[in-house]
Amino acid sequence: MAFAYSEKETVLCFHGPLLYEAKVINRAMKDLLFTGEDQPAYFVHYKGWKQTWDEWVPESRMHKNTPENRQKQKSLKESIMKKKQPPSSTQSAGAGAQRNKPKSGGQPENSRKRGRETEEFTQESFKRPEIRLIIPDELKVLLVDDWEFVTKNNQLVPLPRTPSVKQLLLSYREHVESKITNDTQKAKKKALVEEVTNGLEVYFNRAIASNLLYRFERPQFVQIKKEADERPDNHEHKQLSALYGTEHFLRLIVNLPSMLAFTSIDGESIEILQTTVQDILQYIIDNKSTLFLSEYENSSPQYQNRVNAGS
Repeated sequence: MAFAYSEKETVLCFHGPLLYEAKVINRAMKDLLFTGEDQPAYFVHYKGWKQTWDEWVPESRMHKNTPENRQKQKSLKESIMKKKQPPSSTQSAGAGAQRNKPKSGGQPENSRKRGRETEEFTQESFKRPEIRLIIPDELKVLLVDDWEFVTKNNQLVPLPRTPSVKQLLLSYREHVESKITNDTQKAKKKALVEEVTNGLEVYFNRAIASNLLYRFERPQFVQIKKEADERPDNHEHKQLSALYGTEHFLRLIVNLPSMLAFTSIDGESIEILQTTVQDILQYIIDNKSTLFLSEYENSSPQYQNRVNAGS
């Protein structure tokens, strides 16, 4: 398979919810997306960032440095800046403020705002198969906040999370089943939803290490993975999907199109997957008060030293 980008080429690369200018340092065939097949991967350096942020990324996170993509970069940044605007004096400082307030030592975040323009999540590099997911406005705001808490505030999602990804998917299955009264339809729908949610859990367990973590979270992952590996196979916290929660599951959904881009999934399966994932996203919105953290955890100076040391 041919490489779309050359060494030393300047590109635009996704890091979290934004596009950044980066330079290709190296390239190789790697299985970053855990599809079982090596695909083009690029070691990139983000312009103006320390070398400790250099990383291997899949081709699906990269865009050509064109005027059109520069405009996309600008639009994404502007949507983030709108979120950072302080609330008007007529807005309540009540319930919403508590959710965004980090623990002592961190800076309070601005209130989350609704009304963002819904954007269809798709990447220009997708060729086979073509899967498009619409990330609702409310969840895009949470994705941005998640990115800022971790990469800017040096905060962490405390682990293990309750509810976990495994518990989220189980509760969704029960929710779907409870809405169906026809026994014949219930059996068919139950089997279909189980197949999709089980597949999402498998993808999550495979992708968390290389595709769903920010650099600041890696020492935490190393520790919790070590603890999980030492547990017996039947332990409730053996799988990573039982340790991480909706915050990281939402990152999976954003990455899902690129993860499936090189698979041989057929059109009918794509349609079923898209429909089910969109329904899961609506379920997450309807239950976001219980599925997401109200506060992230401040990291210790010792932990930050481990990150800076590259541990």
